[in-house]
Amino acid sequence: MSRGYNGPWIVVEPQFVPRPILLVPVRYYHIPPEHWRQWEDRQPPRWHEDWGREWADKREWRGRDHERENEQGEGRGRGHGRD
Repeated sequence: MSRGYNGPWIVVEPQFVPRPILLVPVRYYHIPPEHWRQWEDRQPPRWHEDWGREWADKREWRGRDHERENEQGEGRGRGHGRD
């Protein structure tokens, strides 16, 4: 974590890592851990294998994203002038 892109950097616990960072595909890691190399390089790492299923389940926000998409589709979201 850092206030700026050029640091200084500090280490944070995994639960504080922003979800977009966790979704970076394996192919973008310059030196991925050896066990990642067997995974699809276009997919994000399988964090549950390192941090446990319970941790991964807490990081899943698909339900919220899906609800937001439904709201926007029905005209209740903050779109850009669409319906």
